[in-house]
Amino acid sequence: MEKADIVVTNPPFSLFRKYIKQLIEYKKKFLILGDMNSITTNDVLPIFLSSKCWYGVARGSMTFMQPDGGSKVFGKIRWFTNLSHKKREELLVLWADYDPQIYQKYDNYDAIETVPIGGRNSVIPKDYDGVMGVPISFLERHNPLQFEIVGSASQSKTNPLCTKVYSNKEIKEGGHNDRPVLKSNGTLRPLYARILIRRKR
Repeated sequence: MEKADIVVTNPPFSLFRKYIKQLIEYKKKFLILGDMNSITTNDVLPIFLSSKCWYGVARGSMTFMQPDGGSKVFGKIRWFTNLSHKKREELLVLWADYDPQIYQKYDNYDAIETVPIGGRNSVIPKDYDGVMGVPISFLERHNPLQFEIVGSASQSKTNPLCTKVYSNKEIKEGGHNDRPVLKSNGTLRPLYARILIRRKR
């Protein structure tokens, strides 16, 4: 590795976090495959926050050929890289207006959910200046000139934006201390991990 100019590989996913940290330590250019969920870990998130790594161009499911001639499809595998590409320079078109009746605030984070009430996909409002929670898949379209990544809503114990830690009883009733939670009519609804972003002016 020390002699390589660019590292392109598919490291064992169990060693991915240690491997990518080693690549950063050796200041190598790289293009490696990994599970997109690793972005929510304390090992990989800081690398994204410091703009030392980002997603590559390929999106969606990937098909891998197996030695026996068969194939296997993975839906959450992404390229991780520190090589520049044009997709990273594209601006995300924002068209929705912020409405507090549509964009709910998390019960346990100082941020709003960008999947509107009744919607399925994230719709980032064009006129909201606070912190917003977006699905991990947002990073495939992230332009660092348009948005700042301020953290993840999956590590509540170390997250300064976390405003509430649930009791064991509340967790059993639907809360979760490692996820953002929406509260409606007294009912807690934990969401999948979110990336926390802020729009740049």
